[in-house]
Amino acid sequence: MSIRQPLLGLQLCDLTEACPRTGFTCGEGMLDDWFKKKALKRHQRRQVRVTTAHLSGNAAPAGFSALGVCTHPIADLTDERDKVGWDAVMFPACYLHFVAVHRTLQGRGIGTELLLSAITATYEVSKHVGVHGLVLTSLNQNKVTFYQRLGFGIIGRESGSPTMLLPIDSIVELVEGETSTAETLIESPVSAAQRS
Repeated sequence: MSIRQPLLGLQLCDLTEACPRTGFTCGEGMLDDWFKKKALKRHQRRQVRVTTAHLSGNAAPAGFSALGVCTHPIADLTDERDKVGWDAVMFPACYLHFVAVHRTLQGRGIGTELLLSAITATYEVSKHVGVHGLVLTSLNQNKVTFYQRLGFGIIGRESGSPTMLLPIDSIVELVEGETSTAETLIESPVSAAQRS
């Protein structure tokens, strides 16, 4: 099940040994190093699931995401409604470790596609295992607005790199299309222009 049609010419797939990672650069040294040196090993060990994005006919990755699981303190949930039903100190969630797009391809909706893929994967996980939603840590304040537009809220104490949560109820609404604002929330200018 997908939230909407993916960008034309973009293919998402699991990371493989054949994927040429050495030339990837998103402009964030830590993310570049992780992708080049650790991503494949962590993916093969199933510590995270790494998804790569490729433009049509291009083996080089245009971007990647890394999805895993985590537990997070219930006390960090700022909305009391989110705390209902959890009898433990921690809540389980899918955790989006990274989303990165090659610096020459940023601003074209590739990162949004990778994020939507992680949202859809979280939905699929929730069919088999109880999870509270999708958690991520924003690298900087500039990305917070982008994540909030998709429905993420800040949990815990705000910092330069805030932790954010998209609750499972919101994910179900987005994926199953139970909200009339689903398209508005996730529509990127690039994908809208491509469909026009």
